[in-house]
Amino acid sequence: MNQARLLQHYSWMSMKLSFSKKLSLLKTKQPLYLSFSLCKASLAMAKLTDSEIPMLSL
Repeated sequence: MNQARLLQHYSWMSMKLSFSKKLSLLKTKQPLYLSFSLCKASLAMAKLTDSEIPMLSL
């Protein structure tokens, strides 16, 4: 694993962590906003890399 790939992996993991935090915070309050931000984030991840980082499982 080279350095750039490692960095991408760690940024993806931190994003995933923040998503689970947002999920528990917004689960009752704003489900529409949550699904929108998750969709936006998965689109951003798709642009980031094509196959190295797994897509967010929704």
